[in-house]
Amino acid sequence: AMNQMLAHIHADFCALLPGGYDTAVAYLELWPTIYVAQKVKAARKVAWVHVDYEAARLNAALDAKDYAKFDKIVCVAPQNAARLKKVFPALAERILFSENCINAGAVREQSRACVPESEYAGYPGFKILTVARLDSYTKGLDRILAAAAQLKGKMEFRWYLVGGGQDETALKKQAAEMQLQGILYFLGAKENPYPYYAGANLFVLASRNEGKPVTVTEAQLLGLPVLVTRYPAAQGQIRDGVDGRIVPNEDGNALADEIFRLAQKPERLAAFREALNERKTPAAAGARLEEILWPEKERP
Repeated sequence: AMNQMLAHIHADFCALLPGGYDTAVAYLELWPTIYVAQKVKAARKVAWVHVDYEAARLNAALDAKDYAKFDKIVCVAPQNAARLKKVFPALAERILFSENCINAGAVREQSRACVPESEYAGYPGFKILTVARLDSYTKGLDRILAAAAQLKGKMEFRWYLVGGGQDETALKKQAAEMQLQGILYFLGAKENPYPYYAGANLFVLASRNEGKPVTVTEAQLLGLPVLVTRYPAAQGQIRDGVDGRIVPNEDGNALADEIFRLAQKPERLAAFREALNERKTPAAAGARLEEILWPEKERP
């Protein structure tokens, strides 16, 4: 709720956007949605919601008037759309689901475009990768530090974090205090993160709440087994025990325990990779996007 209030204050100080538009899109919740709702003049407005609204502990009362100004509200997972309809029942007919657009060919091509730094590419042992915004609570990065500390001394591994964010300095300080040097590596934000997926043994997402994370789908496109905490859309992305693993969404030892089990069973990770490589590439969502943004009579 604090982030919502700050977003409203920020939007209040913004000037109206000059001119008028056929369609205005807020592709993210909070400030972009408030800004488009209040400061943009358009014949049609569309908002995207990438989070599980309830799990993110957002305050519906703060957003109700703004979402009421949108013609369509798009969720990236069907579970999230169903939950959002319960939060805003008066807007239920406007709320719909659409997959995130991912160019599978481009992802695969970019995964071969460069060679990561030697501390990554040159390490021959078990490599764990997390690609996420460095928001400690939401993305469960405190859980990652705790799991790394539990695994230290039990197995040989390195855990790489790709991404930047508000908690980077605090996380680095905490990692140093926990003596995770040489185990946990902060690689920063990468314009092209895909070679890191291609070189890892396991992708881990420890989030407390998620919508339908694109990073999971990207890992799967590159044949990288995924271990995630149980967010609402997880079972729609991962076939638990077939091409990845889903563990309880809690602050216990489940994350570290499952990583240790998987690291000791390379044949199981190989089976996950094989299952991922047999999955069909997600269908292009371009046609669906046109349907959402423009009525049929106005499509270009």
